[in-house]
Amino acid sequence: MLTDPKCSLRSRTVAMQVCAELRNRKALPIAREAAQDSNDISFKMASMAAIGALGDPSDPPLLNHYKSNSDIRLSGPAKAAIAKINKDYKLSKY
Repeated sequence: MLTDPKCSLRSRTVAMQVCAELRNRKALPIAREAAQDSNDISFKMASMAAIGALGDPSDPPLLNHYKSNSDIRLSGPAKAAIAKINKDYKLSKY
């Protein structure tokens, strides 16, 4: 469902949220791609949250671009995802 182009973006957004909640790491590459390329704010937000839940120390640089975005719908999830990864991996540089 997450990669099915026939599914609505709303359904794909919910699927991304479910994957993050269930810690389904198979969703991580899709979340990374969507965080960079999606034009849908809700899907991009869900993807950033999934990166925060599932990501690793390679992910904060991908999210740094959004930390200072004037749209809080993007900066908030990016900051939260980076903080979660930093906490999970005991990082401090991002």
